[in-house]
Amino acid sequence: MATRLTLRIQERISRLTKSEQNLAVLLLENQALIETHSATELSALAGVSKATTARFFRNLGYTDFDEARTQAREERN
Repeated sequence: MATRLTLRIQERISRLTKSEQNLAVLLLENQALIETHSATELSALAGVSKATTARFFRNLGYTDFDEARTQAREERN
């Protein structure tokens, strides 16, 4: 089942920068990372800056990483 995060990524991936797309692919391939890793850890795994990670979640319509993480956790429960 596709999560709201996955749907947002799929809808917007073509409009993201290359760096943001790297993060998008990482999360599409392993959705659980958003629940188990910090924004800093996701940045490192995707090979992007922390600023890129912050922009990525704002570009998806979230206030910040924490809002996206909370939504992902709520959907799982």
